[in-house]
Amino acid sequence: MQLRRVDPRVADAALAAAFIAAAVIDTLASAPGEALGDLAGVRNPAAPRWLTAALLLSAAFAIAWRRRAPLPVTFVVAAGLTVDAAFVSRTASFFSGYLLVIVMCYTLAAYAPRREALAGLAVAFCAFAAITFSVPQLRVWHDLLLNVACLAAAIGFGRVVRRLRGRTRTLTQQVEQHDAAVTLERARIARELHDVIAHSVSVMGVQAAAAEQVLARDPERAREPLRAIQEAARDSIEELRRLLGVLRDPQASAALVPQPGLADLDALVAQMRAAGLPVELRTEGVPGKLSPGVELSVYRVVQEALTNTLKHAGPVDTTVLLRHRRSSIEVLITDRGGARDGNGDGTGHGLIGMRERVALYGGTLTAAPVPGGGYAVRGTVPTA
Repeated sequence: MQLRRVDPRVADAALAAAFIAAAVIDTLASAPGEALGDLAGVRNPAAPRWLTAALLLSAAFAIAWRRRAPLPVTFVVAAGLTVDAAFVSRTASFFSGYLLVIVMCYTLAAYAPRREALAGLAVAFCAFAAITFSVPQLRVWHDLLLNVACLAAAIGFGRVVRRLRGRTRTLTQQVEQHDAAVTLERARIARELHDVIAHSVSVMGVQAAAAEQVLARDPERAREPLRAIQEAARDSIEELRRLLGVLRDPQASAALVPQPGLADLDALVAQMRAAGLPVELRTEGVPGKLSPGVELSVYRVVQEALTNTLKHAGPVDTTVLLRHRRSSIEVLITDRGGARDGNGDGTGHGLIGMRERVALYGGTLTAAPVPGGGYAVRGTVPTA
């Protein structure tokens, strides 16, 4: 059974109500035996009870805000108890007086900022000293020593609670950071799975349609697209195995999981040609040293763009151009197809994934129809 956490404001209000009840009883008491605790000192018979009640009730009522405003509450409590003990009733009660000071010392040590805590504790000790010297019965050395020890214990306990709360807050932040990292990793894996599956399924669909067209009149020609389907299926299964291997073994290093890069673009282009898409790969500039993440992003952009071309425009002439610049790499995929369906407005999941990949490294990506027919996907990724 899990216990529900009590709202601190409700708990403080209940504590204030208990102190208010104690203050009412101690105010009405005329002898020590009638009070909740020891009523030190002889009550001043000339002092009006309503003034004592007002001072004690104001101190007790302020406890309801002890965690939200510890320093102002300490001033209210200290002023009410000191004025009553020194100038009005000339008495001090344990529950409606001394216990209030102990609670405020604990609250300052546990919840107040360092400077406020030091200032509040100084005020609390001044109030304790003023009450002690105002009531002769409190000046007994062993009682004084016991009272100081109780105040010190309250402060020490408050410090322990502050440290535990700090550790709990740190652990909570670590858990939140871990959850955020897990969410990002799941999104990355989901994006990888989308790219692998969408590309492979599109290629296999086109090859299956080609095999079906020639199967009846030329069975031998149907073997080539069927072999392409088998190769695409093997490649996709291998990539899925690599991705899912990271999930199965959390201790496995990501560096041990091979990811495609620019060197694999030739194989990708050959695969798309085998699927019926005439693709030309061109490179401009001198290739520089790129991080594996940038290479993977560029590869996935080309893969997704070619897959979309094959899916939406069919077997049309397509060009992949890589421009290596001093501080960036640009990839341009253009085709001579007609109007697009589905992803033509740039809102498809594939284009969103491409933009996220490029934006991860501070780059930009645009995808739009080309005047005169065709479609172009242009991405630029900084390499510095």
